[in-house]
Amino acid sequence: MSTALTPAGNSNKALTPIDKLKSVLSAESVKQQFENALGDAAPLFVASIIDAYAGSKQLQLCAPALVIAEALKAATLRLPINRNLGFAYIVPRKEKGVPTPQMQIGWKGYVQLGQRSGQYRYINAGPVFEGETVHKDRLSGAVTITGKEAGPVKGFFAYFKLLNGFEKADYWSTAEVEAHRNQYVPGWDRAGSAWQTSPRAMAMKTVLSNLLRKYGVLSIEMQRAISEELGEWEDADIPATAPTRTGSEALNAAVGIAPDPDPEPEPEVTDAEFDPVMPDGEPDSEPEPPKRTRKNDSPRPTWCRRDRCCDRSISAASAPTRP
Repeated sequence: MSTALTPAGNSNKALTPIDKLKSVLSAESVKQQFENALGDAAPLFVASIIDAYAGSKQLQLCAPALVIAEALKAATLRLPINRNLGFAYIVPRKEKGVPTPQMQIGWKGYVQLGQRSGQYRYINAGPVFEGETVHKDRLSGAVTITGKEAGPVKGFFAYFKLLNGFEKADYWSTAEVEAHRNQYVPGWDRAGSAWQTSPRAMAMKTVLSNLLRKYGVLSIEMQRAISEELGEWEDADIPATAPTRTGSEALNAAVGIAPDPDPEPEPEVTDAEFDPVMPDGEPDSEPEPPKRTRKNDSPRPTWCRRDRCCDRSISAASAPTRP
């Protein structure tokens, strides 16, 4: 009778998604990425990642490495991902049927980034209710709101004023916000999405970020924030100076995401392809034309008494005057 031996420490219990997330977060290289971005606040931010992941069943369907990569984007912007604060979110989406997380910035996150830039005197967004009248100047773009609240929300406004005095405002009706959402935000109607749990905040963020993207002064952080959400916009008019994702290559290597393969190098073109050889082995090059001689290059006759007049290299001003 034989007895099967089981290695010590071997357990048939599979790791839960939260355990897998904690395992990846415990990697030293991953910790270093968050410490580089947040300094002493890194442990608190990592704890918020675990809380957000544990509180969303849909997010647990996403690979932990991808969730951490999206959280690092918020970390580089120094925006907490606590859903109750509303600065940034990590929401699950489906790309080709695969649950994929994506970092999204709330309207409070844009206000925070604008304040850090030191360029804005005022920056605000909010709802407009039935009973209030919106006046919009088509030439200047100025928006004024009058009246009193007397019903449900009918639209949303956004406004900012710079320290140099420039100001801009915009207003979108709820129909315009919903049309934008339906076209550019896939999975908005899925249970647990930010548009389902915080529809008013997401609508305010949509109007405010659109206004800042078109007319605002964008700091490096704001450029990065908008570039992370380009999938929601109809045109990508972000300045070319927007920085690349900080530490993404190192994080991908730490969590096991293979980098994109390098493109194959183009074949080198040699001079021989543009220098055809004739049958006799001589290059197909035209002979140099004979040098042309000027008429005055001939020796001056001995009977000429006008010294130096025939020399064309001497200017006319230096030639002797005629007696």
